[in-house]
Amino acid sequence: MTLKSEASPSQPLNFPAMGKGLVATLVLTVGLIAVSGLIFHFSSASENLLPWVTALILFFSVLAGSGLAAMQAGTKGLVHGIGVGILFFLAIWFLVVLLPGSFAVVGLAYKLLIAVAAGALGGVLGVALS
Repeated sequence: MTLKSEASPSQPLNFPAMGKGLVATLVLTVGLIAVSGLIFHFSSASENLLPWVTALILFFSVLAGSGLAAMQAGTKGLVHGIGVGILFFLAIWFLVVLLPGSFAVVGLAYKLLIAVAAGALGGVLGVALS
């Protein structure tokens, strides 16, 4: 019988796990945006719901990606989860800067808050489930 090896709390961050979590977050976000776009296009759903839907997509995508990263890492779930949330926010910020148009700093701060909160929760849940 083999026991699960416990990860040492003094281990450094598991960057490959964070990378997998970031990729999972990006893929899930794109998929959920496509599905919600189809729903808004083919239904009579009000566009007033769009900010709420995008916030939920952001939250659940980061929650899932950070949970995956924390499960892969096996330790330091809070740090790995917040790391995935911040990396995802930086990816969004990079795209916003590259694409033409204006952006609101308040909107970006709101997205950072959601990403960090979802990352923290996902990281804790990921380690608890591993």
